[in-house]
Amino acid sequence: MSSHGLPLPRRLPAVLLGLGLVLLGRPGAALPGAGSPQALAITGNTPIAGRIAELELEAAGGILGRVEVRGIAWDGSASLLYREEVGAWTSRLPVRVLITEDLRFLEARAGGPGGESQARLGLEDSLQAGPAETERRRRLAALVPPFARYTEGPLPPWLDLAASSPEAAAREILPSLALGRPPLAALAVLAALALGAALAAGRRRKSPGPRPIPLPALALACLAVALGSLALLPREARLIIVDLPPRDSQGLVSGRLAAGAGPGLDKRIVRYANPKEAGELSLLLLSTPGESSLPLGDLALPGDDLVLSGPLLIVGKAGGFEVRTDRALSGWRIHGHP
Repeated sequence: MSSHGLPLPRRLPAVLLGLGLVLLGRPGAALPGAGSPQALAITGNTPIAGRIAELELEAAGGILGRVEVRGIAWDGSASLLYREEVGAWTSRLPVRVLITEDLRFLEARAGGPGGESQARLGLEDSLQAGPAETERRRRLAALVPPFARYTEGPLPPWLDLAASSPEAAAREILPSLALGRPPLAALAVLAALALGAALAAGRRRKSPGPRPIPLPALALACLAVALGSLALLPREARLIIVDLPPRDSQGLVSGRLAAGAGPGLDKRIVRYANPKEAGELSLLLLSTPGESSLPLGDLALPGDDLVLSGPLLIVGKAGGFEVRTDRALSGWRIHGHP
C-alpha cells in the first residue's frame, strides 16, 4: 500500500502516462528514433533515354550522410549511377543520372536523422516513345562507341580526317588519342638509376674488396624501382572531345581539327574542332583514374544526347556535379538544346 492508500500496481500506468506526456512536451521529443523509416520520393523532370535526368530526392524527415542512386536493368543487374555525401541536413536534394535504354528502375537510398530511407522510380512508362522520340532513339542506337583503352603519351596538335563515316573516322583517330600524359618523371627516375648503376659497377671493378654486384642484377633492381615509381605516379582525369565537322551530302565527314584547351584553359580537357564549322556530333574519350573527376557540364549540357561504352557515375560535390568512371570510356554526344 502507498501513503495515499492505493495499491502501487494500479497507479503505475497513470504514472507512466504522465511521464510520457512530459517527455513529449520537451524539445526534440517528436524526432523519430534511430532506425525509424523515413519517406523518400524521387521527383523531377520525366527521364529521357540517352540524356542526363534532372531529378530530386525529397524526404520530410531529412537527408543527411550517404546518398546513392542505382540503376536496375531489365536483366536484374545494378549499377551505381549517383553518389553524394550530404554534410548538412536538407529535405530536398538535386541529383543527376544518365538514363540508358536498358534501365527499368531507379533505386535511391538516403541517410537521415531516422536512419536510411529508400525509394524506387519505374522507368517503363516514362520511356515510352512517340514517333519523334522513336526516330531520335533509333539514331542513338546506330551510334556504337569505339573501343577505348587507357594509354599514355603526347596528343597530336591536330587531326586530319579523310572523307569517311563518323564511325570510321573515330576508329582512324582513336589510336593517336592518349588519355594520360607521358610518364616523364618516371622515365627520369629510370635514367638516373641506370646511370647510377653504371657508375657504381665501374667503380667496383676498379676497387679491391668484396666481389662486386653483377651489372645485370643492378639493372634489374633499378628497373624494378623505376616501374614502382611509375605505378605510384598520380594520374589526372582527362576528357578528349572531338567535334566532328558537318556531314556532306553523302553522310561523310572530313577536314582538319586543331587541338585546344578546355574551359578556363583546363589542361585536363582537350577539344579538337574547326572553329569555322561545327557539326552536331562529337566523339568523347573519358578517363578518371583513382578519385579524380571532371565537371559534368564539360561532358554534356542539358538537351545533349549521350551514348557511352560503359556506366557513368555522377558525384554530387559542393553544390555541383562531377563525373567519374572506373575505366576508360568512349562515346558519342549529339548536341541538343535545353
